[in-house]
Amino acid sequence: MNTKLAAVMIAALSLSACQTRTYSEMSEAEQTRLASSVAQRCIKQGHTKVGPAADACLRREATKEVMMREENKENAKQFAQAVGSGFSAYGNKMSQGYQFEPTRRPINCTSSTYTGNPVYTTCY
Repeated sequence: MNTKLAAVMIAALSLSACQTRTYSEMSEAEQTRLASSVAQRCIKQGHTKVGPAADACLRREATKEVMMREENKENAKQFAQAVGSGFSAYGNKMSQGYQFEPTRRPINCTSSTYTGNPVYTTCY
C-alpha cells in the first residue's frame, strides 16, 4: 500500500473526528462555542431580534447541527472500520506472500568484482 495514501486516510479520519462529538460529549467551553456558532448562523440569516422567527431558526440550526454530528460520527465509524479492514486484508496478503514454503521458481544471480574488493552478488 502506498505510504502517502495511508497518510491521507489517517489524516482524513483525524479531521473527520472534529465534528463527531455529540453535545453531551463536549466540555462546557465547547458547548458554549457551539451555541454561539448556531446563534451566529441565525444572525447571518437576518434574525437579529428575539422572537418566534429567531427561536425557530435556533431550533432548526441546532437540529441540523445534531443530525450532522450524528451522521459524521457514523461515517467516521464506518470509515475507521473500512480502513481497519483494508489494512487487515493488506497484512494478510503480505503474510501470504512471505510464506516459508519453498517456491519453485528460478533464481538468477549476478556477481560483480572490483579490483582488491570483495565480490558482490545480487540475486532476484
